[in-house]
Amino acid sequence: MKKIVHIVGARPNFIKAAPVISNIEFAEQIVIHTGQHYDKGLSQDIIDSLNMAPPDVTLSLPLDLGTFGRLSYLIENLSIKIKEIDPDLVVLYGDVDSTLAGAIVSSRMNIPIAHVESGLRSFDDSMPEEINRKVVDRLSSIHFVTEKSALDNLLHEGFDESICFVGNSMIDSLKTVIESKPYRECGYQNYGNILLTCHRPSNVDSTHSIERILKMCKKLNNKIVWPIHPRTLKKIEEFNMLTSFKNIENLEIIDPLDYCSFMKMMATSKLVITDSGGIQEETTFLKVPCLTIRENTERPITISIGSNTLVTFELVDFYVNLIYDNKYKESTPPRMWDGDASKRMSAHIRSCMENRDWKK
Repeated sequence: MKKIVHIVGARPNFIKAAPVISNIEFAEQIVIHTGQHYDKGLSQDIIDSLNMAPPDVTLSLPLDLGTFGRLSYLIENLSIKIKEIDPDLVVLYGDVDSTLAGAIVSSRMNIPIAHVESGLRSFDDSMPEEINRKVVDRLSSIHFVTEKSALDNLLHEGFDESICFVGNSMIDSLKTVIESKPYRECGYQNYGNILLTCHRPSNVDSTHSIERILKMCKKLNNKIVWPIHPRTLKKIEEFNMLTSFKNIENLEIIDPLDYCSFMKMMATSKLVITDSGGIQEETTFLKVPCLTIRENTERPITISIGSNTLVTFELVDFYVNLIYDNKYKESTPPRMWDGDASKRMSAHIRSCMENRDWKK
């Protein structure tokens, strides 16, 4: 039996990987968790919410490493594990450093790579994720595409026969959860209120950026619920600004939520303010207005037909008022965001691996 390795390292990777893993029954599967983002609230709970088996291998990535130290550790330790396993295919997800390290190691070992969420581009090389995306795509043998812009990007970059438009496996996980009994019974609801998430370095790594979040929250009159990311909380405490946030009467800061509870909170919110990538897609599927505090996005479909709008901190209140006045744009889910993306991926992988010319 052929062997497939899945490499995951961050919360979104688990969400994208879970349905893919569950739909592959024709090969032995080994899941490697790099530990890149290890926090019980962001790792173990996502595994529980999606009914995933525990990872077969979990690396002990030191928390105090910088960017290049982290990459060095990941490359070295993934090379050891992948050499031991000797897989026929490595499946990579998204654009985190674990994905980049997995691509470098697998390519050097001449192991075919399937990249889930291939072709997305922000066209902003100041973002580490953009560099990761481009390098991983260049090294991959199979490019699984979620939206038309990604297809166009890959064609422009010279890819063709390796592209497979399958849809979005993150939506597969979302559909599975919202149809589950735990979701129906979940008590986390946010009817009529604003859901806030913010964790990108550009938005939380300086006093100035934290002050912009504070000023934004003060300008909004509606209730805001903020399940705060551990990284963001650490920065706010580091800058001695937690008391200032707690003094905002309409702001409720809560602990991070497990995946199921967070989806229930999102689906029942009036709108979401975020800087996340995946949340732009999830809100589009749920038709919940989303204001993304970023200069660009690698997911333009969420803007062109979805519920997402790119905003600055200074313009958030303008769009919030539009939404509460029911003057915000209409939206629709993109093509193939139907809950069956992972089935299409599984079928394509099987077809490739049964091909007599498949590269070992």
